[in-house]
Amino acid sequence: RLPDMSIGDMWAQISGLRTGQKRLIEICGKYGTRTVDQAIERLIQNSAEFSRSQVGQIPDGIYTASGMMDKDIMGNGPFPIQVKVTIEGDQMYVDFTGSAPQTKSPINVAYDGLVSAIRSVFLACTDSSQNVNDGVFENLHIKAEKGSIFNAIRPAAVSCYYESMQYAQDLIWQAMLPVVEKGKLTAGHFITVGAYSISGTHSVTGETFVDVGPTLGGWGAGFDRDGDSAQFCTGDGETYNIPAEVLEAKFGYRVTEYSLNTTDAGAGEHRGGYGIILGHEALNDDMTFSGTYGRFEYPAWGFEGGKEGAPSGFDFLLKDGTHVPLQGTGSKIQMHKGDVARMVTGTGGGYGSPLARPAEKVAMDVKNEYVSIDAAEKIYGVLLEPETFAILGVTDERKKFSEKAS
Repeated sequence: RLPDMSIGDMWAQISGLRTGQKRLIEICGKYGTRTVDQAIERLIQNSAEFSRSQVGQIPDGIYTASGMMDKDIMGNGPFPIQVKVTIEGDQMYVDFTGSAPQTKSPINVAYDGLVSAIRSVFLACTDSSQNVNDGVFENLHIKAEKGSIFNAIRPAAVSCYYESMQYAQDLIWQAMLPVVEKGKLTAGHFITVGAYSISGTHSVTGETFVDVGPTLGGWGAGFDRDGDSAQFCTGDGETYNIPAEVLEAKFGYRVTEYSLNTTDAGAGEHRGGYGIILGHEALNDDMTFSGTYGRFEYPAWGFEGGKEGAPSGFDFLLKDGTHVPLQGTGSKIQMHKGDVARMVTGTGGGYGSPLARPAEKVAMDVKNEYVSIDAAEKIYGVLLEPETFAILGVTDERKKFSEKAS
C-alpha cells in the first residue's frame, strides 16, 4: 500500500485508542476503579457461565472433518487438512493434528490467527448474539502442531494467512453442522477473501495507485432458506463493497462488469448463494495484477443431498480477444491497455436434494435467469414451457423422489 492510503488507517487506530482511554478514565472517575474492576470480572464470569451452558446443549461426542486446501502460488500442494472436535460436557476441544506442514508460500496462519477464526465459528455454534469477552471462550481449547499450516512458526510466510484461516474454520463448520441446532450453520460458503491487488498509473492524474481489495461471493444455503449472494466471507466482515464509480475515479481503470455469477450455484431444495463477476479494464499500459483465491480447486460443499458450488478465481480477456482461463493464484501479472482482469467468485453449497425444491421456485429461478431451462429439467426435474416458463410437469426421477420421500 502507498503511504497516503495507509496514513488514514493509522490515525484512525490512534484516535480509537485515545477515545477508549478517555472513556475508561471517565467511567473510573464516575464509579471508582474498584467498582469498574468488579463489574468487568462479573461480566467475564457471566459470559463464561453462559458459554458453558451453550456447549452443554451439544451432544457429547467426537466429530471430524477433513479436506484439501488448494495448491499455493509456487505449485506446492494440494494440502491435506483435518480436524477433530470433541464435546465433553460443557467443554469443546478442537484438534488439527495431522494437517499439512507449513509451506514456503504465504498461505500459512500463525496460532493467534487460527484462534481468531475458531472463535468465530464457536460463536456460531453456540450463540452469536452474546456480548463477547474472554469469558466466552474459557471452555474452548484449540490445538495445532507447531510448524503446521495452521500453526506456522518463523520464518514462515503469512501475508495471505486468511486462506488457511478460512479453511480451518470451514473444517469445524463441516464437523459441527450435523449436530448443532438447525439454523445455526449453513452448507459450505465460498470461503475466500478473494484478495486482489492492481497497481499502475492513474489514466487521468498520472499518479501511481495501488488498489487492494477483497471480493464478494456466495454463501451456503440453510435448512429453511437459499444462501446469501454477493457477500464478503466470514473472515472479512469489516470491509465495505465499493461502488464502480468510486473505483473508476480513484484508480483510473474502467469497471466493465459487476454482475452475479450464477454458474453452477449449489443446487438444492434451498440453493446456494451466487458469487460475482467483477471486470477491471486497463486504460493505459503496464498495470500489474496479483490475486489469491481459495476454493479454486475445491468448491463449497453441499449438505443433505445439496450440490457443491462453483469455484473462485480470476481470468483475463485480452485486447486481442484472447481468453486466459480461470486460475486461483497469480503474482505481478502484466496488463496492457485494453486488457480486462475479471474476478469470478464461487457460489455457495446447496442444502437438501434439488428434486425437493418447489417447482414454483424453480420456475421463478428460470424466469429471473438464475437457472437455465435445461438445468431446471436435468437438475431439478421440472419441465417448463420455454416462452412463458409455465410448469408443464416433472421428470420421472422427481416423481420417484417425491414418492420415496412421502
